[in-house]
Amino acid sequence: MATRGSDRRPLILLAAMVAMALIVSCCGFLETKEAKYKKYMECAERLTSDRSIELLHHGYACCEKLPPELADREAAKRFYLEKARALKPDSPEPYAAIGLSYWEGGDYPRALDAYQQAAKRTGKPFAYLIAEATMMRLCGRYDDAMNAADDIEKMRGVDGAKTAAYLRGRILYEKGLLKEARADFEKAIAMAEKSGYFLTPSPYTMVDAWFYLAQIRLKEGDPQGAYDAFKNYLSRMTNPEFQLWYTQKLLPRYGADQKGLYDAIEENWVSERQ
Repeated sequence: MATRGSDRRPLILLAAMVAMALIVSCCGFLETKEAKYKKYMECAERLTSDRSIELLHHGYACCEKLPPELADREAAKRFYLEKARALKPDSPEPYAAIGLSYWEGGDYPRALDAYQQAAKRTGKPFAYLIAEATMMRLCGRYDDAMNAADDIEKMRGVDGAKTAAYLRGRILYEKGLLKEARADFEKAIAMAEKSGYFLTPSPYTMVDAWFYLAQIRLKEGDPQGAYDAFKNYLSRMTNPEFQLWYTQKLLPRYGADQKGLYDAIEENWVSERQ
């Protein structure tokens, strides 16, 4: 007489065959160039953790297997993004995503080049121009960054004036021209109070204007004014990662040390973000 275990083997084998058939059927849709392009872009977006790298080394979710030597998340993203770019070289999206990947990895010159390539491939380059100006600033190319801000200010149908004032404030602050930077931040904030803190149409915001205003006031010897500006910053900074870091790490460490607190936020959070 057969045992219960042997009775189940055919069922297990059948289930495995059905699962494999479903996977093949799913991946079989990736026959057209458009489908492959979308899949490469999707696979790049799946790289949100080290665990996802491990899964994609095995071709998870119909994604092409990552080469085994790719262990860095941003490099892994670019593996897929470069393949998407090769399929649609006239599309700005892969270039912009490659730019963001280099930005996240701290390679600002390559990020700048990618954003410039993205801007050339669209009639609506506003978001890419903001990123260009930011990469120029992070590369220390302040004159080029100021020229980029001037070009943005001239654009119609977007938040050109507000965006340019904010970008100029960031550049002037890094150059140590605090009085001039403060004027631009205050100008940008005045416009944001009417039109919002998003630099539309783009995914970027200018909430950090309040933080830099706090830093400038503190450096100018006005701790109360700095505190008031910083409260405005905190009320608008809803990023959960920041809130967790601020409440669990920064406050216990710095307490009433206003300068230490602001410097830590500048160095570890706002300086490399938009």
